[in-house]
Amino acid sequence: MKASLEEDREAYDRASPMSLIHPEAPPFFIVHGDRDTLVPVAEARRFAEDLRRTAPGPVVYAEIPGAQHAFEIFPSLRGELVLAGVERFWCSSTAGTSSLGKAAAP
Repeated sequence: MKASLEEDREAYDRASPMSLIHPEAPPFFIVHGDRDTLVPVAEARRFAEDLRRTAPGPVVYAEIPGAQHAFEIFPSLRGELVLAGVERFWCSSTAGTSSLGKAAAP
C-alpha cells in the first residue's frame, strides 16, 4: 500500500479479503500457513468463520503446518499436495456449473 492505514482507510478496506464476504460469495478454499509472519493466522481463521456464517456455498480452510506466507513460490511436495487439494475442491464445487459458476443449462 502506498499510504498508511490512517491516511487511506478506504483503500485498506477494499484490499481486505473481509470485503469479499457477502451472501452471494462463491465457494472458497482458504490456504494459510501457520507460520505466516505477514498475515496472522488468527485473521485467516476469522475470515473463514465469518465467510461460513454468511456465504451459502462451501468454505474450506486448510492451515498448513510450518508454512510461511507465499510458501508455494518454490516448488515442493507440500505445494503440490495443496494444489491437488485445491483442484479437487474446485472440481467438486463447480460440478454441474458453467465456467461462470452458474448452473449449466440442461
